[in-house]
Amino acid sequence: MWNSGTHAISCLERPVGQVPIGATLLVLAAGCGIDNAPPPSAEVRDSAGITLVENRGEIPSRGGGWSLSSEPTVAIGSLDGPEGEQLYRVRGALRLPDGRIVAANDGTKDLRVFASDGSHVASIGREGEGPGEFSSIRLLGLLGDALVLLDRRLRRVSLIHPDEGFVRSFPLPDGVAPYPMDGWLFDTGSVLIQDLPLTEEGAHEEGFNRTPVAYASCDLSGAVLTDFGRLPGAERVNITRETEHGLATLLSSVPFGRDPRVAVSGDLLFFGAQDAYEVTVYRSDGSVSRMVRLDREPVPVTDADLAAFIEEDLRDYQDENEARERRQELEAMPRMAVRPPHGAIFADRSGSLFVAEYRMPGDTTVGMNVFDPTGRLTGRFSMPADLEVLDLGDDYLLGLLEDDLGVETLRLYGLSRTSSGSR
Repeated sequence: MWNSGTHAISCLERPVGQVPIGATLLVLAAGCGIDNAPPPSAEVRDSAGITLVENRGEIPSRGGGWSLSSEPTVAIGSLDGPEGEQLYRVRGALRLPDGRIVAANDGTKDLRVFASDGSHVASIGREGEGPGEFSSIRLLGLLGDALVLLDRRLRRVSLIHPDEGFVRSFPLPDGVAPYPMDGWLFDTGSVLIQDLPLTEEGAHEEGFNRTPVAYASCDLSGAVLTDFGRLPGAERVNITRETEHGLATLLSSVPFGRDPRVAVSGDLLFFGAQDAYEVTVYRSDGSVSRMVRLDREPVPVTDADLAAFIEEDLRDYQDENEARERRQELEAMPRMAVRPPHGAIFADRSGSLFVAEYRMPGDTTVGMNVFDPTGRLTGRFSMPADLEVLDLGDDYLLGLLEDDLGVETLRLYGLSRTSSGSR
């Protein structure tokens, strides 16, 4: 459940088939005949000044030189440990150059700093509206020696030094996202903001819809830089209901519905609309640099798929009446003909693109395809299915896991790369 803070909207949105922006979910290729498939190949061509990279084939299940450690080297988070190590609603985390790990803990509205061994060092900020205070908190990235954070409800960006604390803040300009939902940081020093999915008239579309979403950027002085326009949104069902607090719009994902994925690295925005296995790469000025594709046949959604999907969605419902109502909602939703072609996407600092396979109900491990900075398929590795990737480095992957009790844990894994894919 979330509330936009400025739009008086309640959102009852339980992940349907996918976790939020940043999660990586996939199916292991082992046992699926992938080792017998032809090696990957790429055709690169130019179309109206845009580079198109058409990949075919698959990486063998052994990964082409890529692998993730089976166990984390550092784990942060506990149910009843020290207060500083109890995490709730983590909204972004990264590893600093000196090995420390920082995380935005929205549950307590502060920034947590941990030593390289995972021990809690400091908490910066608190709930409020003054300098260094937050109504909501999301970590966007590191610029120089300052961490950049977004407060959605206050429509404000803050810079925090991990040792010295609050540096400064500025409000989002009027031309950028009236109702900001998410954000990312370009290395050039500009902030990309995703707006609430509304029609051009500023309203919610009732019922099943795929409302486009506006993206725009500003610099760190609060000046508007680039309007990326309205890009494809997620397939959802919007229902307006009378609640004890008045009218509320409930936004629900659709089983196997398309849910676009976003990543930012360096000066590039990576956008996967999920209409096909295709990622469009934009420069920070809004121009298109290239399109990365992988030739894949659509996979139909079966009755068994839908049944498994619904059962997994209902696992967290303890109240029988709520579960019954939710089941009726899901069964009444539009039936998708095919699965989304991929899951979450991520990009590392070298410009390599990571695309997760779509997670199916019951999957415990997933696979991640790796495309080098030119867009060629070069590697693959497997990872826990429910791990949300937050940061990728030359030799590590930092992610977030939530267990059945709702306990969140930051986990740092070792990542081995093929030499051709390393920076």
